[in-house]
Amino acid sequence: MISARVDWSLERNDRLVRFASLHGVDAYGASGGAATTAHSQPAWKLALPVGGVLTFDGHEVPGVLVPPQVRHTCTASEGFVAVLLNPWLLPRSEDPRPLDTLSAARLLDALGSEWDLTAVHDELTATIGSPPALDPRLRHAVTHCATATDLSALATDAGLSPPRLRTLARTSLGIPLHRVRQWHRLRAALASAPHHTPAEAAYLGDFADQAHFTRTARALLGRTPADLRGR
Repeated sequence: MISARVDWSLERNDRLVRFASLHGVDAYGASGGAATTAHSQPAWKLALPVGGVLTFDGHEVPGVLVPPQVRHTCTASEGFVAVLLNPWLLPRSEDPRPLDTLSAARLLDALGSEWDLTAVHDELTATIGSPPALDPRLRHAVTHCATATDLSALATDAGLSPPRLRTLARTSLGIPLHRVRQWHRLRAALASAPHHTPAEAAYLGDFADQAHFTRTARALLGRTPADLRGR
């Protein structure tokens, strides 16, 4: 898990790439356009254009809020920012929410130039509501699953049987716990990106190797680690 604010930026080939993370909310943005392949992430995604046009599943939108586990594509013709939130930080849903121009502008204003991740989360909560409280045993599991080598042992630590923990994750989050673990590990690897080679970042994210890291990034974000770093 990422326990303190991370905030980095890289400038490559006249393109600025930035990443920030705090309390289960991540933001990734770039000054130039980008396109994803079809993917689904076990997190909420708020995608906003910063100039240019945003296309979600082939349709131009001022912005979009995508629930966890919804397979989709996104393309930004120019600059953009994507805010990714742990699935339990907003109420469960299965339907993407295209945003109107005013809502998208309000969310960009909340994020601001300093990337205030708490403010943008608060703005989303004010718009769509607060989620129900997470069961403390499940909270323990999702907090520690990234570093757990054995999910059965993690269930025991949380005071649950492994089947009961799997059921609780599925009914409360709609997401298998192993996929939450994948997500946390990917976030940790991306947070270390500017200071390490891709192979080192893969190790820090506890991936088997760099190829595993790349496959996971493509499956969950629709882009490779090299793309995300601006190459």
